[in-house]
Formats: sequence, structure tokens, C-alpha cells
Amino acid sequence: MAKLTTDDLKKHLETYERDELIKIITDLAQVSKKARKHLSAEIKAEEVAHSLYEESKQTITDYVSPDAEGSKPRLSKAKRTIDEFRKSTGNKALTVDLMVHFVEEGTNFAAAHKDLEEKFYSRMVTMYSNAVEECENDELLFHQFNERLHKILETAAPIENDYPAILTDRYHSISWVENQDQGITIQ
Repeated sequence: MAKLTTDDLKKHLETYERDELIKIITDLAQVSKKARKHLSAEIKAEEVAHSLYEESKQTITDYVSPDAEGSKPRLSKAKRTIDEFRKSTGNKALTVDLMVHFVEEGTNFAAAHKDLEEKFYSRMVTMYSNAVEECENDELLFHQFNERLHKILETAAPIENDYPAILTDRYHSISWVENQDQGITIQ
């Protein structure tokens, strides 16, 4: 029996009616555990993304603001968690949510711990800038995260270095903020 190539399979399947395709797919799912897992991941992608999101959010919290006395934040691991989430799900809104969460946790941690290295603040600024850039490129994301991005500025205000000023500059670089401040509504 000749091996069926992916292109040949696609051409052949294009000739089938919807009901025939459904039967082929359900039959395949019954005979192949691997096919069933793949179909499940495709169908339940949003459910899986939200489950992974919750797990990633907790991991970020644990890495950015450790509970144990004397434990240092592990920001590179928290960033890696965000990168892996983005690659696994491709869900932009939840990825930006994790970025904002990273900075929220880090800013709260910084407000409570005055002796942090400049590298800590630099990584917070980088992640905040990444979230701001995503919001600049997508007005819906801006409206979804604007309040939280602004709240970070309020939380950072008492920190006695240039961190609050840098975040404020980044926030005001979003064109939607300027339009909002001027009362302009963009349809």
C-alpha cells in the first residue's frame, strides 16, 4: 500500500461532505489515542489556556514576590513562565495579563523591600514597557489593562528612586492615554 502524503490527504478530504468528515474524524478519535489527545487540545484550547494561565499566574507570584524571609525574587524564571505561556497558547490578552501581573507583584514587593538592586527595577521597567507596547498596538488591550497599568503607577509612587518616573513616562507614551486625557473617542 502506497504511503498517503499530507498533500494527498488534504486533496482527498476536500472532496468529502461535512457529515462524512465528521464521521472520519470521530472514527479516527476512537481508534487512536494520540489523535484523541490532539483533537481534545484543539477543541478545548481556551479551557486549557485558562488552566495554564492560572498556574502561570501563581508561579509568577511565587517567583516575583517570594514569601520566605530572605528569599530573593527569581525574575528570569518568572519571565520564562510568561514566554512559555505565550508559546503554548498564543493568547495575547492572557499573556499581557501575566506581564501586568508580573509588574504588579514586583512593584508591591519593591514597595515593601527598600534594598533591591537596580537590576530588579530594570526588569520591572522592561516588562511594563512590553505590556505598554502591546497596549499601544491594540486599543482593546489598552482598555482592558489601562486601569491596572495606571494603578501600578500609584503603587510605585512612594518608591524613592527613578522607577516611578520611568513607569509614568512609559504609561504616557501610549497614544490612547493622550486621546483619553483629551476626551477624544476613537471609533
